[in-house]
Amino acid sequence: MKTVICADSLEWLPANRNQGAVITSLPEAVELGMENLQEYGAWFIRAAHACFSSSTESCPVIFSQTDKRAGGVWLDKAHLLHGVADSLGYRCLWHKIELRDEPGTKNLFRPGYRHLIAFGNGTAVGDAAGNLRSEDVIRKSEVLYEDGIGFAAVEIAVNFCLHYTKKILDPFCGRGTVLFVAERKGAEVTGVDISPVQCMASRQQQFLF
Repeated sequence: MKTVICADSLEWLPANRNQGAVITSLPEAVELGMENLQEYGAWFIRAAHACFSSSTESCPVIFSQTDKRAGGVWLDKAHLLHGVADSLGYRCLWHKIELRDEPGTKNLFRPGYRHLIAFGNGTAVGDAAGNLRSEDVIRKSEVLYEDGIGFAAVEIAVNFCLHYTKKILDPFCGRGTVLFVAERKGAEVTGVDISPVQCMASRQQQFLF
């Protein structure tokens, strides 16, 4: 079952606790209309905190994020996520790298990889159902849109979460890659997005793979 809610996630999340596992990608600065990295970093920390706080105890919280660089400054989102997790009593269960470009490719405008990081508290452990046997470096795979998370990475995240719960939340669901993969695997999925256009696309999304 899939539910898609059109709302501001930072307003929706505090009022909706115990949502199971969380798999999400927090929006990029450009999507929020922010040019100042310090302002964006503060927003990012606040949003990550809200995601952790809405998960159910002992259920994983997984982020897929690309670092930000602009004007010679590098914003390490993995560092920010670890800081939020530590402050809330979560530990890192695993940290994988998803390639956005083939090895050896150079790109002056964005890093050629995404972080895929799972955090947990309570009884959540990193080696559930042999998860440590999944690859640490995930090769580039099919995506729904240019900057989206690859289907292969989403499947790793969803498979891991399903060992803990059938409920999966993506509070910044966009066009619905996480929702589709999780629903296809039998999860009860909830997506939240502030854009009515993205919500409509997410409700109607069907992938042929």
